[in-house]
Parts: sequence; C-alpha cells; structure tokens
Amino acid sequence: MKFFNLLKKEISELFTKQTIVSMVFTVALLIAMGQLVNSSMQKAIFSTDITIIDCDNTEFTGEIISKLSENGFNVNLVPSDTASDNISSEMKKIGADEAIIIPQGFTDTILKDKKPAAIKSVCTMKSTTSVSSTMSGAAVADASSAITKLVKEKLYADFGVLPEESEFANSAVEIESVTIAGDRTANASVEAISSVTMMRNMIVLMMIFILVLFASQMIITAIATEKIDKTLETLLSTPVSRMTIILSKMTAAALVSIINAVAYMIGFSGYMSGFSAGMSAEEVGNMVSSGGVDITEAIEALNFGFNAVDFVLIGLQMFVTILIALSISIILGALAKDAKSTQTLIMPIMIAIMLPFIITLLGGSPDEMSMPVNILISAIPFTHTFRAIDYIAFGNMTAYWLGLAYQIVFLAVCMALAVRIFTTDKIFTVSLNFSRKKQAHTPEN
Repeated sequence: MKFFNLLKKEISELFTKQTIVSMVFTVALLIAMGQLVNSSMQKAIFSTDITIIDCDNTEFTGEIISKLSENGFNVNLVPSDTASDNISSEMKKIGADEAIIIPQGFTDTILKDKKPAAIKSVCTMKSTTSVSSTMSGAAVADASSAITKLVKEKLYADFGVLPEESEFANSAVEIESVTIAGDRTANASVEAISSVTMMRNMIVLMMIFILVLFASQMIITAIATEKIDKTLETLLSTPVSRMTIILSKMTAAALVSIINAVAYMIGFSGYMSGFSAGMSAEEVGNMVSSGGVDITEAIEALNFGFNAVDFVLIGLQMFVTILIALSISIILGALAKDAKSTQTLIMPIMIAIMLPFIITLLGGSPDEMSMPVNILISAIPFTHTFRAIDYIAFGNMTAYWLGLAYQIVFLAVCMALAVRIFTTDKIFTVSLNFSRKKQAHTPEN
C-alpha cells in the first residue's frame, strides 16, 4: 500500500498541467506537420495537371497530346504563338509553375531527319530551404516520360520503324530540364538544384533553431535559479550596474549556445554525410541531374551561391534573433517562482521557434498561405530569420529589410521591459502564481 501511495504522489508531481499542455501541443504540432506534408506530397506526386506549350503545332504533336490526355493527364494546351525565348516571362504570362514546351520543328526532326528532338521540362523553384522543393516537378517529369513513351509507340505503330532502328525510337525524344527562380533560369532539374540548396541551407536552419533554444533555456534557468536561491538579491546589491549584469548574462548565454550549436552542427554534418555517402552537395546534385549538367554552373545562374555580403546579412538576422530570444528569456526567467515553473516558462519560446522552423522546412511559403495564417506566422519575430535565406536567394530584399525592421522594434520593446524589471524591485516580486487568486477566494473559517 505504501508503494502505491508513493507511486501516486510521484505521478501527480510529474504529470502536471505543464506536462499535459506540452504533450497536447506536441501531438497537435505533429498532426499539423503530417497534414502539411500530406498536402505537399499529394500536390507534388499525385497531381495530373500539366501545361503544354506546343510550338510545333502539327498533327503528330496533336496526336501525342491527345494520347497524353487519354493516359490520365489533365492537359492545359497553350496556343503556340504565346511562346518566346524568355521562358520565365512566358510562365508568368500563362500563370503556370510547371510546363512542357514542344519546340518548333520537333516533328520534322524526328520523322524527316531521323534525329532525336528535344522537349523542355520547365519547373519553377520557390524555396531553397524546404523539403517540398525537392518533390516539385513530379507531374511535369511524369508527363515528359509519357511523351517519350508515346512517341516511341507511334513510331513503331504508324511510321514503320524497323527493328534495326529501335535504338533511334527509344531515344527519339530528349528531355531538357529548365529551372526558373524569379527572373533567372538554369538548364538543370529542380530536383538536382534543390538537393544542393537543401544540404547547404539545412545547416543554417538547424543552427538558428539550436542557438535560440539553448540560449533561451540557459538564461531562463540561470535567472530562475538565482531568484529562487536568493543569490540574485546579493548580486544586484553589489556596486555593479544592473544593465551590466543583464548584458553579461546575455553575452554568456549567447557564447555558450554558439559553442553548443557548432558542436551539434559538426555532429549533424557527419550525420548528413552518411546519407550522402560522403559526397559534397554539388556531387549529390550532379548525381541527381542527368545529361552531364554542371550543377555548380546552374546554382550560379540562379544566383543561389551566397557571397560575403549575403553571409553578413544572414548573420545580422541571426544576431538580432538571439538578442530577442535572450531578452524574452530574461523576462520569463524573472517570472519563475520555483524550479518546476521553468519548464512552463520555456514553452512560449519553444512554440515560437518550432512553428516557423517546421513551416520553413516543409515548404510553407508566404505565397501559399492564407492571409490570416501568414499574418500570424509573420508576427513571430523568429520567422523572418528562417525566411531570410530565401529572401536573399530570390532577391526579395524589401521583405528582408521589413522583417529586420520588425525584429529590431520587437527587440527594443522586449529589452525595455527586461531592463525595467531588472532596474526595479519587480525582479523580486513578479511571478506567475495562479494559486494566489484561488486562495484569495477561499472563504475563511
């Protein structure tokens, strides 16, 4: 009986309201992640919508497109006179992210010249940080493969291709992959390019996540412990300005979190290296691409290779983000009334950093979000740091500077509140104690 009484006591102490809230949030977040991934997978893998720009406009290509529809593709045929050499502008004009372009002379090259003819498989890349970008272009790739097969079958059935010409029939259609990013284009598949950018940018995203989480947890725990142990009173009574104390705590937490982040990134790089068989990001991209495309040149053509200025801009966002996290942590640490309450106090920062991290990773770009959701996510200051990589990569510097300006204003408000708490006696009196109201309403005997 004593064992069960002690067991009941321990469970009641461990299974608190904070634990329940944390568990419910985690479950809800995992379900939301699953729904987001499912939506991206459905759109990327199972979509049958395909836009075709037929510049050849012959009976041969017409029959191929008709057969494509019979094979289950929902074809949107664009008039041939809308096509031009500027693929990016034409894609914007027709309002499509993916398309197959059949060039003029396609039929004559195959039927008269007996040579392979090329079609262009065009796909728009919207993010350099999301997993969904590696899955985009599936529909246009499937349709391109289907066209290759249909041309081969038609050559055998209707044009008397001889058995000795089977090699020509099997390679009659060549697929040239084109990736669009903003107004820039590159002759490489979106899968190959995104595989490179994901391997590079994942390190930055993980470092931001770990930095904020470690720094926040350390400073909340440190201030809460000092407040509970009454050592904070002694520290604040010394002839040292309280602003100096705040800055020293923030600097120490930032330095230790950087060391932890670097250590974790070394381990994470080794982990990712195992999945890539020790190959570099460029080598993986060249392996994914076909046709001997140099993925490094494609990255440069899309301006996805960061220079020194880009790294400074990303570093500036990370610096402001760390300051925001530390200033919020000082405020939250001051609210602690006991050691257990620190678990609850860290939750707001965990939620605020996990939501934009997961949404960025899974491909929730602002263009694809509803207005209310985008406003809600954009209100979280950490969101703009995760989005900064794409802002810089796609040349959207207005969004970058607006996000940074919002972060600076947010930081100023948080720092002012933190300084106010530390420079007055509120540091000793402020707390989150919900039991006082309950006690206040308890009738006296």
